Amino acid sequence: DRRFDLDRFDKVHVVGVGKGTPFLFEGLDNVLGSRIDGGVIVSLEDHAFSHDRVKFYAGSHPLPDQRSLDAGKAVTRYIENNVRNRDLVFFLITGGASALMVQPAPGIELEDKIEINKLLLACGAEINEINCVRKHMSALKGGKLARLVYPARLVSLILSDIVGSPLGAIGSGPSIYDSTPVSQAFAVLQKYKLIEKLPPAVRDFFQRASSPVDIDLSKNVHFLLGDNRVALEAARSCAQGMGIHAHIITSRDKGEASEAAKIYAAIVKEIIYTKTPFKPPVLLLSGGELTVTLAVPPGKKTGKGGRNQAFVLHMLKELKEITHPFCLASLGTDGLDGPTDAAGAWIDRETKSKVRQLGLDMDDYLECHDSYHFFQKIDQHIKTGPTRTNVMDLRMFYIQ
Repeated sequence: DRRFDLDRFDKVHVVGVGKGTPFLFEGLDNVLGSRIDGGVIVSLEDHAFSHDRVKFYAGSHPLPDQRSLDAGKAVTRYIENNVRNRDLVFFLITGGASALMVQPAPGIELEDKIEINKLLLACGAEINEINCVRKHMSALKGGKLARLVYPARLVSLILSDIVGSPLGAIGSGPSIYDSTPVSQAFAVLQKYKLIEKLPPAVRDFFQRASSPVDIDLSKNVHFLLGDNRVALEAARSCAQGMGIHAHIITSRDKGEASEAAKIYAAIVKEIIYTKTPFKPPVLLLSGGELTVTLAVPPGKKTGKGGRNQAFVLHMLKELKEITHPFCLASLGTDGLDGPTDAAGAWIDRETKSKVRQLGLDMDDYLECHDSYHFFQKIDQHIKTGPTRTNVMDLRMFYIQ
């Protein structure tokens, strides 16, 4: 436990970025009330709110746009104009922060950041790799926001959307000192063969960039409020309360959705056929965040979908011969799976009959990454709407 005597500070500010920050701010405002002197919150336009001392800015997600740039400038301007040495700044951060707020490093334009984001998302790079590149191209991420706040005191309140919850990777770590060299970001670009595809300004930037001089940020403190493991344990507790035997497999899923589906399908089959390592009926739980590399055959168009819907469609293909009763689902805890209005999708042993009756070809939908329209046709989406949080994805496998 940590205590902060607010009387020791001249002013208290709140700066927040992420899809869930308006709701974190709501809780903080309920506690601190009039002691909050001002601040800025950046989130999705749908989460806009009004407050007499804290201003809201809408950014863009999953790709940044001019609104994200305006939000980054607003945050920078607020800190430079209002935060003084004897102040306290609460920094709230949740998933989505990397795109919602941008402030490119000198020499890089917004269009350059948008282009590199598209390249990184399309090539199948993992979120920690994407954030590594983003941090070095930013004037705020990778601890640079903390540098702006210094020497005022900074307290970070964090919801993790990153596998393993490394604090410096969440939202690209605006408040967390980053010790990674520029060469590490360059290595990510080399790994995915993106060097020749980079805008000239970005290529030049990485060739001349150097790490900033260290300053003492040791008085800053960071609290992890929640992550995927917390969500999984809550799901397990709920299932056990219903009399269902439940086991958490992992909170660290990552990699291609298609490959993960092969592994999980093998586990489901092992339980069905050999009753090991768990005897049915049983519920398996897992979490993390998978990726989908967008590549379609020549002459075909990329469809609409998300990593969870893609995973479930791959699972349906892997389990198409199974007649034993089962049900599985995969969904994003923020209620959004990719650029769709669905959180995810579900299937059971009856799904394949519905697919046959409708004459749907799973391979066609998988090739075009069109899982959204596949599940729309069979009416097996999971739609929750925005959930006010984001701790990556949850997967549930029930074997009767």
